[in-house]
Amino acid sequence: MNILNVKSIILIMVCLQTCGVNKINMIDIGDTLPKGKVTETETYRITSSGSMEAMYRINVNGINYIICKDDSNKITYIETKDMDFITEEGLKIGMNYHEVLKYTDKEIQLEKGWAYILPLSNGWYAAFDLSIENLDEMPNDTSIRWFFKR
Repeated sequence: MNILNVKSIILIMVCLQTCGVNKINMIDIGDTLPKGKVTETETYRITSSGSMEAMYRINVNGINYIICKDDSNKITYIETKDMDFITEEGLKIGMNYHEVLKYTDKEIQLEKGWAYILPLSNGWYAAFDLSIENLDEMPNDTSIRWFFKR
């Protein structure tokens, strides 16, 4: 095997490893809802402290999402509780709140009536249980419940 073939194989391997790893960019806010890949539901999802929208289920590259759309079939909300979903920061469902703080310098916010939310990169948020009464006394077992983007 000559040196050109070896370099080509290495380049292909690097591309395959980096191209398929980041699954979070496969659907995004403003994308048109893909036809035939969405499961309609007869339920609604709370998408903020004052909004409920019809929800749809979709699986993209093995990750399950709940999405909401506008009248022109553009995605307006994305949510996942999939244990295989990993953010660009390396965060995932179930990760401890105190551990999460090591990955971001942003502050957690209260979205009244819905959740505590922590802004992440690329418009994603990590959501934590609303039942926590005082952020200064955040229990050690408090963990990410879901990720969303809107």
